[in-house]
Amino acid sequence: MKEKIKQLFNKIKAIFNSLKMKLELTNTLKHYNYGQLIGLIACLAFFVPQMVIFIYVAIGFVLIGFENAQVQRGKASAKAKGITFKWNYIDSIVDWFAGMIGVGVIYWLIAFITGFFNTIG
Repeated sequence: MKEKIKQLFNKIKAIFNSLKMKLELTNTLKHYNYGQLIGLIACLAFFVPQMVIFIYVAIGFVLIGFENAQVQRGKASAKAKGITFKWNYIDSIVDWFAGMIGVGVIYWLIAFITGFFNTIG
């Protein structure tokens, strides 16, 4: 499965390179893996059925916060070195999607396996 994900990220990188856009997916797999861990922990929300969608959306906002913190650390590091910082927004968007996909794969897979959606309604 990890090989298929790496192949997918390499294809995305090749597409952006063909568009003359520099894209370095340095930590995208890390975002995906941490997203899976967060999704596993977030399954505790299944005990409160009204919170299931809210938790998933909240995780999306938390991941935006993590991306923002990453950008701020880059700015501070560049300022300390006396160089200009250029934010790679495409990398941030891809990292956010990778994190949300990682969360979703585990979160919704466990929901369907455990029959969670059969217990509400």
